[in-house]
Amino acid sequence: MLRTLNEGICELYPGEEISKRTLRDDIKVFRDKVNGFGVPLPEGQRT
Repeated sequence: MLRTLNEGICELYPGEEISKRTLRDDIKVFRDKVNGFGVPLPEGQRT
């Protein structure tokens, strides 16, 4: 998965890639149902 993702990133941004740790942290955010991706922002907080 990391290799495939980095190949796609490299096509858009030559020389760039992400680490295993970054990928692992991003996956945790997407899986977190309480504080993760898609959770509404606290009232008064802007994007």
